[in-house]
Amino acid sequence: MTTQWEAEGRGHRWINYAYRIYKQEVGQEEFRQKLSEQFTPQPDPSIFSKVSINSKVDKLRLIFTSSSLATGKRPFHAVGVGAVGNATVVSEPTFPEHEFFKPGRVFPIRVRHSNFNQVDDASIDIRGAALKFDDVDVDGPFDLMMATGAMAPYWNISSFEEYLNSRGSPEKTRAWLYNFPQNYYAYVDGCRRAPRSYSTLHYYSQHISQFRGKDGVLRYVKYRMLPLDDAVESGLLSHEDQRSIWDPKRLPDEERAQNYLRQEFAERLKKGPINYKLQIQLHKFRQGDSEEIFNASRVWDPQNHPWKDLADVAITTLLPDHVTEKTSFAIGNQPDSLGLVVPKTVEDYNSVPHILSRAIPTSNTAVRIRAPKQEALEGRKQTYTVQVRTGKAKDAGTSGTIAASLTGPHRRTGPIRLNQSSFQPGKDANFEIEGGDVGEVLMLTLESPSGTLRSPWYLENVVVTDRRRGRRYEFPCHNWVEDKVTLRQGRASLPDFDTEVLSAQRDMETQQRRQTIKWKHDLLGLPGYIKAEKHEDLPKDLQIGTEKTRELNRTLDKIEKGDFPDMMERLGMTTLAEKLRGWKGIEDYERIMNTVCPTAPACIEDWASDAEFGRQFLQGVNPSVLQRCDKVPPYFPVPEEAVKRSMDLGKTLRQAVVAGNVYLADYAILDGIIANNVNNVPYFTTSPLALFYVTSAGDFLPIAIQLYQTPGPENPIWTPSDSESDWLLAKIFLRNADALVQQLEGHILKTHLVLEPFAVAAYRNLPACHPVHKLLIPHLRTTAAFNTILRERIIAEGSPLDKCSSLAGRSRLQVMAKAFKTFHLQSLNLPANLAEQGTDDAMRLPGYYYRDDGLKLWRATEKYVTDMLSLYYKDDEAVREDEEVQLWICDSHDNGFNWEDNIDRGVPRMLTSLGDLCELLTIIIFTATTQRAAHANGQRDIYSFIPNAPWALMQPPPAIKRVSSDDDIAKVLPAKPASLRQAALANFISSCGEGEVTLGNFPERRLTEEEAQEVIADLQLNLQRISEISRERNQTLKHPYTYLLPEKIPNSITP
Repeated sequence: MTTQWEAEGRGHRWINYAYRIYKQEVGQEEFRQKLSEQFTPQPDPSIFSKVSINSKVDKLRLIFTSSSLATGKRPFHAVGVGAVGNATVVSEPTFPEHEFFKPGRVFPIRVRHSNFNQVDDASIDIRGAALKFDDVDVDGPFDLMMATGAMAPYWNISSFEEYLNSRGSPEKTRAWLYNFPQNYYAYVDGCRRAPRSYSTLHYYSQHISQFRGKDGVLRYVKYRMLPLDDAVESGLLSHEDQRSIWDPKRLPDEERAQNYLRQEFAERLKKGPINYKLQIQLHKFRQGDSEEIFNASRVWDPQNHPWKDLADVAITTLLPDHVTEKTSFAIGNQPDSLGLVVPKTVEDYNSVPHILSRAIPTSNTAVRIRAPKQEALEGRKQTYTVQVRTGKAKDAGTSGTIAASLTGPHRRTGPIRLNQSSFQPGKDANFEIEGGDVGEVLMLTLESPSGTLRSPWYLENVVVTDRRRGRRYEFPCHNWVEDKVTLRQGRASLPDFDTEVLSAQRDMETQQRRQTIKWKHDLLGLPGYIKAEKHEDLPKDLQIGTEKTRELNRTLDKIEKGDFPDMMERLGMTTLAEKLRGWKGIEDYERIMNTVCPTAPACIEDWASDAEFGRQFLQGVNPSVLQRCDKVPPYFPVPEEAVKRSMDLGKTLRQAVVAGNVYLADYAILDGIIANNVNNVPYFTTSPLALFYVTSAGDFLPIAIQLYQTPGPENPIWTPSDSESDWLLAKIFLRNADALVQQLEGHILKTHLVLEPFAVAAYRNLPACHPVHKLLIPHLRTTAAFNTILRERIIAEGSPLDKCSSLAGRSRLQVMAKAFKTFHLQSLNLPANLAEQGTDDAMRLPGYYYRDDGLKLWRATEKYVTDMLSLYYKDDEAVREDEEVQLWICDSHDNGFNWEDNIDRGVPRMLTSLGDLCELLTIIIFTATTQRAAHANGQRDIYSFIPNAPWALMQPPPAIKRVSSDDDIAKVLPAKPASLRQAALANFISSCGEGEVTLGNFPERRLTEEEAQEVIADLQLNLQRISEISRERNQTLKHPYTYLLPEKIPNSITP
């Protein structure tokens, strides 16, 4: 489509008179002869073709380099103006699927508009637009060179050289124009006189490139970029201009400045983004295609090659001239799926782009050495102070030069070097810099001029102060920087409230994260998780600190190997014979516990009593297992007479059930699970049920235990009426099952694995500026890291649990898969779950401090989330229209919870109200903090004394009453190596939260707004009150419940 066709298509009558003018000058006969002589058949390649091409490359490289060194300018397109913006590939493309142009992909871009030859913007000249698909000075994945006019005024390297030589004078230009009719026609097609703006012109690539889609089919492509308003192009030549096109000087009545296009472009950006539509034409290669399809002086018929939308281009921010002029554009800079066509001969239609791609880069290097002087567009200079804070970790610092660039609403500075070569851990570095006045500083970019830092740098935040205006801007980072980072102000924002420049940045941020953070789905029956075989495979921002990682691995290595020299020496296990010898009695287990626990837990005094046994179900580490028994299950036929003595005087079991005083613990999830076998030594476990009774005195007592799900003669129901050893054995098997389910379902699955989908999806879909990201990440940041360690070192086969648990790796996975099959998100909603379980009534179930403290913490968390989200979401519609939060929940659902099936687990694919979002975030934060603490903080207390809750059992349970003895209790308990591992692991899990940032504390200032800080202060005040109430109550208790004291709850997931 020529410029004339394009104008006519927009209802504007503009005619290219070139052929008519040519015929009037030379006559019809010569016109026809010249027209027929212009494009001769392509010569066949010879053995000298490659030599000829290389010779042309050398010749042009020398010419271009010499010209640039002599003038300090580019060889052509010397006068220009640059800006940055973004190009977003259309979401529903009509072109073949392509690796580079993926639907919705966002590219940062630089654009340089320019005149081909003339310094005066009001003169007649071809205008150019060069796009670099990255915001860098050189390289980048793709450079696109375009010019006004649908056709080039040359077709091979010889004609291109003639075109270049015609620039010396009007006489030379006139002679060249009349050399061939197509020279004249194409030149008129591309030249513009005094256009209103660079932004009102149409730009074409003219040259043909390759386009290889994912289908593997070879196609050829042309590009064009049109203003989005679809207006008629400005600057088209009048009839008079076409008759004297070789005389480019400005018209006598032209009053605009010589560089008015540069000035207009800068002023235009102040009004908002300049928007273009980038389009392509495609030609599918067919055997026998005419070489004319490669002729840059010909157009492709739009009927057979329709223009297809490729990307939306938004130019947002003016570049300083010195940055623009050192930006190199290379026509050959293209990804593998695109690329130039290799010419066969020097006269090949494809010779020009190929030879220029090899000849021009050297001359651009020269331009970067001596940039041409132009009137600066940056405006007045401004002084800024910059405070850079490095993280406190030992390896957080770095050395090397750092440069800062400031971006405002429509301008940005170039990189300004910070006068310091080393950034020390935990230190602030202060600088004073001078650059162009950008207005409000919206974004800050820090980068290493050399491309990479000498070591990764943990950057806490940066504060920039505009000295003249007295304005302070805070830029949180709280991430590792390896080469370059772009930060925006700390205030949170939703996508619809961002300017174009900020909107593009948030899109590119999540797009980049999706490239590095991917899903993995190979643990059947379990939630999707982050793709990483081991912790070191994670992106550095998602890893935990180096020292912490080493400490974790050292501890787990010792546990796995059973390497406890200090413990063994204290236990007298200094010889192989002593290590292999069995325990002498319960006192040996006490000695293990004393080597692990700083102080002996109170449970040790009366661990075997029913009162202590029941208390640990209420106040231990698996508090969610209990449910009120509205009806004794038919597969648990508890005889009234067997439990009569356990009931309050005159009460029956049925009456107690009706009164709501009976509670059930059911471990059906272990039914059918195969027990472990270590070195041909079998381990044992059961799938028990148990009834507990709340006495009139408020004691919570076990009254019946059935060790398997199916009743029968060999599966008796055990009660306190049985012998002391029988009843204690039944309780030990029950505690074994409870410990297994607690670790696998209550702890690992329901406080670790089910949170990972929300964390992974948050990083993939929510930019750091999103309020939901800012709310969640302090609690989920380490989730993927610790879960990766759990999968690698704890859950999988070969973990320390294999040698101290009744379940091997495969069985552990089966238990978690069974639990996940019936999982519902509402089970993590504490008030809803308590009501569902029937454990919400404090009068019926006293002493359930997990409930009492948990509900206070739930309400505090809920208020915090609601108050914070209300700062950003005004109503339900705002939630429904938030594309980023909808992508987050959809990704969580599709790739996290329902990648394998369509079971309703309570995780929606779409959020429809602010209330739903508040509830969901409350669940996530509460689970990552309070719920995890409830299942982890007390493990040292409960599990370090092995008889109290053994993870492994060495004998099968009794099947007949009154045949067991105290010796059977000793035989069923695990041996020394397994006991040591259990105690060490329990201590490890409880100690992981010690020294961590606790609930309600946010040393990383992600939310910088004053209103947000007030919400945080309110949360902290509420948590302080909760702590005071709990501590006051604990003073009256024999066994204080401290696991949910706010100051003992880590603010983020730990193992």
